[in-house]
Amino acid sequence: ETERSTVEESEKKDRKFMKIKYADDEHMDEFAREGFTSLIVASLSVEPKATLEQLLPLCAPSAPFAVWFNAAQPLAEALHHLRNE
Repeated sequence: ETERSTVEESEKKDRKFMKIKYADDEHMDEFAREGFTSLIVASLSVEPKATLEQLLPLCAPSAPFAVWFNAAQPLAEALHHLRNE
């Protein structure tokens, strides 16, 4: 039991000092050229239609995507836009 708690404490310390790694411009350019393989959008304030208009062109052909928004109407408008595009 004592050994287990020591291991858990050590893991917590390691997580505390983990650094977030961001993609640099070179990697982002490469992603944009090749196309992202999928897309997940979740937002409380940015309308899905506007977001999808900007991000879907960066996706590879037939890439799956999912969109969450806290209200149904903006989602319906985005779906309508996608179907009629």
